[in-house]
Amino acid sequence: MRKLPIAGSRVGVVCGPGELPRDHQGIVLSQITDRWGTHALVLMDDGTSRTCEGLTEVGIGWYQLNGDIKTLQCACCGTEAIGRQWHNRDIGYGLCEACADWIAGRETAEYLHKGYGVKGIHYYIEKE
Repeated sequence: MRKLPIAGSRVGVVCGPGELPRDHQGIVLSQITDRWGTHALVLMDDGTSRTCEGLTEVGIGWYQLNGDIKTLQCACCGTEAIGRQWHNRDIGYGLCEACADWIAGRETAEYLHKGYGVKGIHYYIEKE
């Protein structure tokens, strides 16, 4: 049985020639079980979703990325924001908790997702 990545972890995938670019990466949203087995649901950085059937150590397939939680600059107020880079945000920018709360009270969940990513994964990271 192959090892599945856990929710919140970053993964990348290398496919055969012409399928996906080498650095196609995303974040695991959850593990799902269907009639074909248990898989990881991955939100790719380009906004698409894919399923990961397991991690590989070398070659073609899915691989684990480490160290992806960063100190970013809040795109709203400019303060420090702990989170993961969202594909639809300039490199180095994220969303702090105070601004996430402020925006959530004024805008739709779709607006937050489109501009800042997934709460708990890209912003509003749980402290361990």
